[in-house]
Amino acid sequence: MFYMERAVSPSTGAVTFVVVDDQSYVIHKEACDFSLHLRARGRSPHTQRSYLPRVGRYLNWCSTRGIDWRTVSLGDLARYKLGLEQSRVRRSQHLLTGKTVNAHLTTVCEFLRFCAAQGRIPREVADRLVEPRFLRYAPRGCQRGEHGEHSMIRARVLKAVFDA
Repeated sequence: MFYMERAVSPSTGAVTFVVVDDQSYVIHKEACDFSLHLRARGRSPHTQRSYLPRVGRYLNWCSTRGIDWRTVSLGDLARYKLGLEQSRVRRSQHLLTGKTVNAHLTTVCEFLRFCAAQGRIPREVADRLVEPRFLRYAPRGCQRGEHGEHSMIRARVLKAVFDA
């Protein structure tokens, strides 16, 4: 099973976070590189601290089901989403909110897109996570479509329904 650990550079004292195997304490290479990528993009250590446990949860979910996280199917990710929606918060025993489930899905999609961009997983795995969507009204600053009528974006396929 994987979990997040805080890591401190002995030379600079900079704090980062890594995902390690709980038996061997071996650092998960792709998750570590994802953490460094987040830092390089200017994301705060707090963002790393919230993203990496989600990556670890995804890796654990795949591992316990015998699914290779590198070639996960859309159906597998839909089952992962359902599992998240049925999960309970440890302290309160309430179900995870739609917002929390979406935060997990966003993190997993970012992680898989990062791995695909680095050539560590097949590009098709990341491509199946998004689909083209057309916006009738584009937000301020968004480029208009070729004919100025509609804007196309790539939207995440899997989303949780927000609580009422």
